[in-house]
Amino acid sequence: MMDDFRLWFRVPSDYEVSPSGDMFIAAGLFPAMVSGDDIEIESRGPISSKLFTGIMRLQEIYHCWNPVLKKIGMHGKMSVSEPKNPGVASFFSGGVDGAYTLLKHKEEITHLIYINGFDFEMKEEDFAKVITSRRRVTDSLNKTLIPVSTNLNSFMARNKIGSQLRYGSCLVSVAHLLGFPKTYIPSSQTYNNLQPNGSHPLTDPLWSNEATELIHDSAHLKRTEKTQLLIENDVIRNNLFVCWENPYQNCGKCPKCIRTMITLKILGVKSSAFPKDLSPRDIQRLRIENKLHRPYFYQNLELAKQKNNQKMLKALKKAQRRNAILLFIKDLDRRYLGEIMSRSVRYIKRRKASNMAERIMPSPEQ
Repeated sequence: MMDDFRLWFRVPSDYEVSPSGDMFIAAGLFPAMVSGDDIEIESRGPISSKLFTGIMRLQEIYHCWNPVLKKIGMHGKMSVSEPKNPGVASFFSGGVDGAYTLLKHKEEITHLIYINGFDFEMKEEDFAKVITSRRRVTDSLNKTLIPVSTNLNSFMARNKIGSQLRYGSCLVSVAHLLGFPKTYIPSSQTYNNLQPNGSHPLTDPLWSNEATELIHDSAHLKRTEKTQLLIENDVIRNNLFVCWENPYQNCGKCPKCIRTMITLKILGVKSSAFPKDLSPRDIQRLRIENKLHRPYFYQNLELAKQKNNQKMLKALKKAQRRNAILLFIKDLDRRYLGEIMSRSVRYIKRRKASNMAERIMPSPEQ
């Protein structure tokens, strides 16, 4: 139990699971930092002494990024964690980052982990269908896919922990549950565009314990560069899954789908993973005011210049001009109107999406 919430994980019976409290420490850290309450671990679930040390440093980093996250204490029996399953694991949802890490370390990685209850919460029968789809890629490379179900997403949402803050700790919880000696966490940002985030090259290794080394992988490459290296593999290209809106197939409409489709269009490559062709209107509708998402737009702009794709370059520059106008209006609102327009937009979004706007992010600016 986490306070009065029953947090659970479900894994195939072929795998051992760790008896330590490390998975619950990872899951409970941010909710505890928001409330300011110390974490108490029962004696039957001891804490890794290495993870304990890492948690102290993690709190310093996240408190520095967002002071709403208060430093807390942890109490429980200390122990040395031991690996539970042989091999090397990596997280894999079918997207560009996970697929690149898989190909980069294909001689080393033995298992891939896909989580239900992380980005989406699916019924078990629907999750089974999605797993069948993901296995087209993993089976083609002779890797074992491990389906994991959990209610971590519900637990974090209940505690108002935003998705950008919670996702690293959610991955870490599952990594400690399975206890592979080494687990890769595919990067989403590059070293030259790092922002406060739930998964970060500065923080991910600090979640390691004696049993599991956690590695933040491939932050040296832009997502467009990763995509260029993936497209030669037909199975991966035609089974890419990047969608924010639909757990079963790419919607072809959300910003992440559009960004990926833009990259493929610039490269002159088609993928049957997307339900439609890209239109100029899709590109023009892109919004780039979010600091975390803005680099992906400029990566595509740079790629269009490199490939001398004038048609895509024209469409992207048009979107850039449209966003420049929106950012100018936003700046005027901040400087001269006391953010009355921004507050009105937030109010409307809050009405439409319940309390989403109130959720805690890695940084107050996000």
